[in-house]
Amino acid sequence: MDIMNCPECGEVTVRAGLAYWPGFDEPVMVIECSDESCGWIAIDDESAFVVTGRAAASAA
Repeated sequence: MDIMNCPECGEVTVRAGLAYWPGFDEPVMVIECSDESCGWIAIDDESAFVVTGRAAASAA
């Protein structure tokens, strides 16, 4: 699933790279809003698209 614009604020989203995420054995792609003040972030493990907040991602 490719999201081109943030569902929260409408800014462009960017692929932030691969990261280890709780509950996954392999790194997953992290996608985030280009507007740092927005805080929208998501992961794409190729079978599910999980949306979360930046604070939760920092804790991961």
